[in-house]
Amino acid sequence: MATEIFIIQFEFIYKALSLNIENITREESMIFPEAGGNCINWMLGHILDYRNRMLAILNQEPIWNKETIICYKRGTNAAAEKDNFLQWQQLLNYLSHTQTLILKTLKEAEINEPDKIKSFAQLLAHESYHTGQIGLLRRVLGKEGKLK
Repeated sequence: MATEIFIIQFEFIYKALSLNIENITREESMIFPEAGGNCINWMLGHILDYRNRMLAILNQEPIWNKETIICYKRGTNAAAEKDNFLQWQQLLNYLSHTQTLILKTLKEAEINEPDKIKSFAQLLAHESYHTGQIGLLRRVLGKEGKLK
């Protein structure tokens, strides 16, 4: 039962995230808000870092090695690491790939261990949180909000 709920949430979050990053350019993805915080590139890379954790729960191989994702780790000074960020199109490709892979795996297997259910639920909440932040940054960039 938990897996069915995860599938619904995962698909919904992806739809919101896809709308929020729609028509964002590489240059726009690298703009840091004046009041502080992280840019959209960092947030998407950070989401993908956490999708590696989802893949581990699902007994799948990670999409990135530890060296690739170090600049997207929690607590990183993103502005100081921006030269190490992946290209925007690479992030978009990884997002699409992980969406397909995680969704396929969720549909084929049941998450039924209490610790894994708890961890996966926390990871979905985390992704939802950053998806909302990306939506706000979209507005900061002067773009129309996509979720109405």
